[in-house]
This record gives sequence, structure tokens and C-alpha cells, in this order.
Amino acid sequence: MQTSSSIRVVAINIVAFSLAAFTTSSKILAEQNPSSSDITVSKGGSTGHTSIGDAARAARPGSRILIKPGVYDEQLVIDKSLELVGDGEKVVIQGRDHEALRLEGASVTLRNLTIRSTAGAGVLVTKGKSTITKCTISAPSGAAVSVVSKAAIAAEHTIVSDSTGGFDVDSGATATLTECNISKCKSYAVRVHVEGSNAKIQKCSIKDCPTDGVMVTDNGKLAVLDTEMSAIEHSCLYAHEAILVVKDSKIRNGHMQGIVSDFSHVMVFRTEISGNQWEGLYACSDSTVLVSDCKLNTNGYSGVRMNNALVEIDDTYLTGNHECGVDARSGIYAIVRCHINKNGGNAIWIADQCNTTVLDSDLSENSQGEARVESPAKLRVLPER
Repeated sequence: MQTSSSIRVVAINIVAFSLAAFTTSSKILAEQNPSSSDITVSKGGSTGHTSIGDAARAARPGSRILIKPGVYDEQLVIDKSLELVGDGEKVVIQGRDHEALRLEGASVTLRNLTIRSTAGAGVLVTKGKSTITKCTISAPSGAAVSVVSKAAIAAEHTIVSDSTGGFDVDSGATATLTECNISKCKSYAVRVHVEGSNAKIQKCSIKDCPTDGVMVTDNGKLAVLDTEMSAIEHSCLYAHEAILVVKDSKIRNGHMQGIVSDFSHVMVFRTEISGNQWEGLYACSDSTVLVSDCKLNTNGYSGVRMNNALVEIDDTYLTGNHECGVDARSGIYAIVRCHINKNGGNAIWIADQCNTTVLDSDLSENSQGEARVESPAKLRVLPER
């Protein structure tokens, strides 16, 4: 089938991206293992330095700075390879006029810190490769973490909340987020934009955002793996002129669409998209989309809506959606080995310049029947090959 072949060629290219694009990020942790003597910072001044900035200026590259509990009102610029470690609970770095931390060193690690900024980003990474582990970050007037200019970060077990944005990956930067919790970000949880920027989100929780969840735009690349997203006010995942791979994830209870693909290449594997108030997935504007082995159930309108796109859906369940299972307008679509049942309207509704082929699929038990075809749309329903 020509439609299927075309989509799978794009799919192979996207898989190659998802396997190779994050090599730099995956090596960040392994490259950071400082062995120099520790430097201590204490608010009381009983040992070592009383400010983190003084300790950083005095430290040699590769040193570890142990920070005792307290609130440190500092705007820090780290321009060498250092490890900043909170030595105990309630180690707070608080920036009031600019970002709390600006990372410019070749290899910087932040561990066990609470970072707050009242103006600008919590952490701004402009150079090198940085690691953020077991930190809590908030920035009500900016991104919690902003990565730019081909810098790279790996964030693990980090909590981001109450910020304008969560992670902002821009201008050719790279980010890998692992087991992070991101919530209550006013503009976005994660944003990847500008050609050369790429990110991987794995085993994360993203929820309770009053606007968009995760955005990849302007030729950015994003992989979302084994991640849960819920209670997002706008689209949970939005791709515009970008590449997006989603695997083994749950995208639920968004106030608009689960996933939107606009002028993008998108692949979705083994993912549950359910309970969203609009469509589970909306593909439009010359997007190329592959949906395989997924569940798109109980969404407020259709499981999948397509308009002027090239889409293949295979081995997927589309059940219990409020209107139809599949709503297709102008474009070329293939539906293979799918179960489209118990939807509030038709299993499939097609219209306009739409050419849809259905192969070896179950279209039974829908409230308004199997298919609604409005001229000049064309529908072919084929038995098992």
C-alpha cells in the first residue's frame, strides 16, 4: 500500500533520530565524577566560606562545593567545572533580580538544592554539559530551567513547579529529563524549539498546567517515553514543524486535544490517549503521522481527527469516544487491524477530498453505524489479506 510505505519511510527516519539524537545527553552523567577536595559553604561561617559565589571563585575546576542548610540570596555565575551539592535539607539558592544560577562551565553538577528565582530563569545554561539531580526549582517570572546556545543538560529526579515555564530548550540545545515531576507551569511544561534543539522526556510526570503541556516547534525534535501527562488546560502535546516520537506513555484528561500534529512528523507507539475533552489526536496541515498499538478511548470528540494529512493507524483501539472513532477530512489515510467500537457516532466519518482505506478492522457496535461518507470522499473497506 503506497500510503503505508510512505509513512513507514518517514517512521524509519524518525526512529533513527530517536536512537541517535541524544547520544551527547546520555553521556553527561558519565563524564562528571569530580575527585578534588571538597569546599564547604556555611551561613554561620564556622567552616569554609559564607557564600557560594566566594567558594566558586576560589575553587579549582573539578572541585565539589558542599553547601550547608540555609537560604543563600545570590545570583551565581558558574564558569568552570564544579559540583554544587546541598549538604542536608533546606539548602536554598534564591535569585531576586536575575536568574539564580547561570551555568557556563564545561561540566557543572547541581545536586540536592532548592533553587528559586523571582525574576528570570531559575537556572540558565549557556555553555557546556550540566547535570541537575534531586533539585526543586521554581521561577514565577521565567523558565525554571532554560538551556540555550548548544548547551546540554541531564535532569534527574527533579521537581519543577510554580513557574512561567518548566524546561525551555532553545537555539540548538539538548536536554534529557528522567523521572522529573513538572506541574503548575503557567505557559508550558517543556518547550523545544529552533532547529538543532532536541530533548528526551522519560519516566516523567507532567500535570496541572494552565496552558500547554509539552511543545516542540520550529524544527525541534522531541522523544516522549514512558511518561504520564494529565490535566493540561490546552493541548497536552503540540508539534508544529517538528519531529515528535511518543512511546509507552499515558496522555489523559487534557482540556483540549491529547496530541496535535501541525506540519510535523509524528509517531505514537503503545500509548494510551484517553479522557481528553477534544480529540485524542489531531493531525493536520501536511503532517505525516503513524499511530501503532495504541488506545484512544473516551475522548470528548473523536479518537483521531485528520485534515489534510498523511496518516496510518494500525493495531489500535478507538473505543467509547463521544462522537466518532475516526474523523477524516482532506488527505490520505490507512486504518489497518484496528478495533473501532462503541463510539457515540460512526466508527468512521470521512468528507471532502479524503481517500481512506480500511483493512482487516472491526467497525461494529457504534451508535450511528460503521461509516459516514460525504462526497467526494472515498472509502475502501477491505477484508483480511
